Amino acid sequence: MRTLVGIVVALVACKGDKPTERAIKTSSSEDFWPDAPVATSTGTARRFAYKPDNIVAYRMTAVGGATKRAPEAARFTFDMTLDLAFDRGSAANERAAFIRKLAFKLDGLEDANMTMTLDGKGIEMDQGGEHISFKPGEPGPFDVAGMTEKPFTSLLFDPSGSVKAQTVPDHPFNTVGGDMLNDALVLLPSLPAGELALGGTWTVIHDTTLGGTSAKTTVTYKFTYVGDSACPSGRPACSLMTFSTSSAPVEATEDGQKMRTSYGIAGKVYFDHERGIVDESRSQLEMESTTRGLTVPVQATYTIKPS
Repeated sequence: MRTLVGIVVALVACKGDKPTERAIKTSSSEDFWPDAPVATSTGTARRFAYKPDNIVAYRMTAVGGATKRAPEAARFTFDMTLDLAFDRGSAANERAAFIRKLAFKLDGLEDANMTMTLDGKGIEMDQGGEHISFKPGEPGPFDVAGMTEKPFTSLLFDPSGSVKAQTVPDHPFNTVGGDMLNDALVLLPSLPAGELALGGTWTVIHDTTLGGTSAKTTVTYKFTYVGDSACPSGRPACSLMTFSTSSAPVEATEDGQKMRTSYGIAGKVYFDHERGIVDESRSQLEMESTTRGLTVPVQATYTIKPS
């Protein structure tokens, strides 16, 4: 199951510019998000604030793989969709996150190819010609009911603008797949405290797991308030933020194999002031990792929006 959150970074490396530089270049290109609303310079300072009760459901999609620059034998593609539902937690500023559906497809790695679907009806998986199916309540390696019926993370929205993820350590998905809301990507980023002028910046620090391994590293996301525009959803009032981050190379040993991994992420976030939520975000992930003497470049594009 950790493959589901780590396969895109398990065998990665490349020569040339650094991952973050490549991610910024890609996310800044016109074809990265061609229909994204254009932000205008208003010169007005903004105060950003979440309205937790309006955070109800989000969908995260990811498409990527190792193709053009990868050795022929190491090329693969993947496609993932994660539907999340949010409900009130133990406090008014807390939202509990539930997995409603997870669909994943990996193609190009022969015996490692797989498709998987997890939802309230059960889990279906095909890998290497073998089909696995478990329904809620059936004995097996996965607690299917627990994966979808129990919250796996809680998000705490502080009045200062910060958002903190609290992983549920004994949740069956977290024990086998890792916390997707606290690893690598920022689903709902911390906002700046107080008013922020146009062009202003702030940082968000995250501890994240690297490359589907147990290695942890601290990364700093830098955000910039670019300007105001319409929302990608068509609503009238959003603010555009751009962001980027990078990790230093981290070494880990998994299953007896040494791995050295680092990454870069860059993207855009549109924040809806009236609803107090992220209207949509899109980010580019570029990975560099070395293991078993193999070097393979991997890229992925993530999109996150209410569903």
